[in-house]
Amino acid sequence: MAIAIAAAAGAVYVERSQLNTVKEMMISEMQCLEVKLAAAEKTLSKDIEILKRDVQELKGGVKAILKNLDAKGK
Repeated sequence: MAIAIAAAAGAVYVERSQLNTVKEMMISEMQCLEVKLAAAEKTLSKDIEILKRDVQELKGGVKAILKNLDAKGK
């Protein structure tokens, strides 16, 4: 009986050890994903700013074309 209890205790220890290893791996992976997310957000933020500038330039070009067409139409 003592052998069975010792074996069960050993099995519980192994399972806890494995759980701790899995927990550590999950925390590590989560931290890695957080870093990747932050980098992606930064990249997207830059891309959005570039797109905003491009849109403003296009608006200016369209306004100039419309003004030119308006002047030619008069």
